[in-house]
Amino acid sequence: MVPIFLFAVLVIFTAVTRAVVEGGVSFIRSPLTPADFVISGLGTPALGASGLIGVAFTYVWASNIRIFFLPCIANALKLSEEVRGERRRLLWAVIAAVLIALAGSIWSVMTLSYQYGGINLHIFWFIFVPQKAFTYIAPKFATPEFVDFAGWAFTGLGAGLMTFFTFLRYRFLWWPIHPLGFATGTFFIMNWVWFSIFIAWLLKTAILKYSGPAGFQQTRPFFLGLVLGHTTIGGVWLLIDACTGMNGNVVGFF
Repeated sequence: MVPIFLFAVLVIFTAVTRAVVEGGVSFIRSPLTPADFVISGLGTPALGASGLIGVAFTYVWASNIRIFFLPCIANALKLSEEVRGERRRLLWAVIAAVLIALAGSIWSVMTLSYQYGGINLHIFWFIFVPQKAFTYIAPKFATPEFVDFAGWAFTGLGAGLMTFFTFLRYRFLWWPIHPLGFATGTFFIMNWVWFSIFIAWLLKTAILKYSGPAGFQQTRPFFLGLVLGHTTIGGVWLLIDACTGMNGNVVGFF
């Protein structure tokens, strides 16, 4: 079962990465996890008890993938095109950033947990997520699941439609619809960000129509500045909270 599971991981990770870097969104999460694919595609009897337990522990790194390394690295590679001189140093900078973030995260989580008790902290990160791997897999011991043939049929239908939309995009220049919308439409965050995406599309279309590629390049710093300003304000509020003892001051839902 391991090769099948890793194949699902590779497909989902690659699809999510492309959705982030090509779609321009900050993050996205697949509605299907590798564990779901294996369990619904092959059934729990094929996995057995030990296999189910093994699948449960993959939740840590293969299921709740709101943020993982591949989109970050892909965006970093794109940014490296603007770097003059030796680009190999960027790799060491990325490694250093990962190690510093990892050390800081472990230190902060352990310190907060021992000082206040994890059960008193954020209910999602300290209670729900740690228990999710087991609350997800435990019912499948009591009620085995068998091969979901309807799921296979819908998977084939989705793959066929996605192939067709991708063919239209690359074959006909006049085709106006990006296939990414079909693949990401079921993501729950789209309920909140669809209007922002529509505004971005409308502005980009208007700029390209009335000022051409040159005008588009000239307006990029402004829109990148909006993103930087949004991120900077979030960091400022973190500093304010740290200095005043307050908490909960965030920019938006995320």
